[in-house]
Amino acid sequence: MRLTRWNPNRGLVDLEREFGQLFRDWTSNENHSPEHVEQNVWKPAADIVELKDRFEIAIDVPGVTPENIKVKFDDGVLQVSAERKFENETDEGNVHRVERRYGKFLRRFTLPDTVSGENIQASASNGQLIVKLPKIEKAQPKEIEINVAS
Repeated sequence: MRLTRWNPNRGLVDLEREFGQLFRDWTSNENHSPEHVEQNVWKPAADIVELKDRFEIAIDVPGVTPENIKVKFDDGVLQVSAERKFENETDEGNVHRVERRYGKFLRRFTLPDTVSGENIQASASNGQLIVKLPKIEKAQPKEIEINVAS
């Protein structure tokens, strides 16, 4: 079953953004400074599982409180956004390495038309957001009989 609608430009845009980020990181002398971290956009990993009666999307959001996560569903698209702030600044020393990603993220998932916008549930625990999207029965094609007018 397809979970996303194909867009021929999406792959090119994603590739261009990734190459741009790669070259910005490679040419930056302040690659690990807190200022650089604040501008760094991250994309948390997600798993999508289809069950008999629902879809479940699990997104890794360590370090993000549930109050700071926004989940929206509109016209077949689930949108999840949040921000993880860099909070390791100290007056006592210098930050030498920052390998974790910080900043805002936005993930969008285009879902099949069998997903119901009603009764969507979201819960967060142990650094993971779980969104449960119930399915509805899709209308089956029906043959219509033609009446002959006399």
